[in-house]
Amino acid sequence: MRKEAARRMRNSAIPPEKNSGAPAGGLRDGVYRALRRRISFGELVPGDRLTEIKLADALQVSRTPVREGLAALAREGLLVREGRSYVVPSLDQDDINEVFELRSLLEPYAVRRAAEMARAAEVAELVQALREQKAAHAANDFEGFIAANIRFRDTLVGMVRNRRLRRAIALYNDYLSFLRVSFRESRWRAVIIRNFELFVRAVRAGDGAAAAKIWRKHLSEGADATARAWLRRRQGHPAADPPLHEPARRARAARKAIASPAPARASTH
Repeated sequence: MRKEAARRMRNSAIPPEKNSGAPAGGLRDGVYRALRRRISFGELVPGDRLTEIKLADALQVSRTPVREGLAALAREGLLVREGRSYVVPSLDQDDINEVFELRSLLEPYAVRRAAEMARAAEVAELVQALREQKAAHAANDFEGFIAANIRFRDTLVGMVRNRRLRRAIALYNDYLSFLRVSFRESRWRAVIIRNFELFVRAVRAGDGAAAAKIWRKHLSEGADATARAWLRRRQGHPAADPPLHEPARRARAARKAIASPAPARASTH
């Protein structure tokens, strides 16, 4: 996994500093966006260690914009400083539970209000993002599915008129990058699409209560799918496609297992 991530960083679109003539801030933002994207798309996974020298060489820039980009990601909680390097933080079951607890408290109300006040152009954006998710799922395009899913969520959060509520959601929004590991399951992607189809139908109808009910169900299913995916990753297993409706006992067992001390993460290539 680390070798593959390094190869992709070497193929980054960020140009060499000596040839670009770009201001330092531009290079810093480019490094920040490149690394943030790799975290969001699962190319950099919990436990991966990043150093200025290796990143500067991979991205073909000097160490200064790399240092500033890493520091910015650390301030957002997407990286943790350890000595002279940074590490993609590992989440345990408590972290996952806390994120989903916050989501269950804030998001049903937020989407209810968004559905009741939705504009035609916003609904059209949701529909387009849903179409892109369907196309990516059909092509088994994991990265394309994540990109379209992020657009769907960004559009939905943007539909929330309450600015303070949007800011509250933004406090944990970045941590969703670590939870998208479950998207590697094709069956879970199919469930997401089904839920979003029902959700968009409710939004089109302006039915806030139905939208909130669908979203609560989506969050509950997402918590279980994430628990299963993280358990397999902690055990060093590749993503698999479990039955769509696993018994609650299995979901509880997965959550309990994640909370136990993790074995050393196996290297994958």
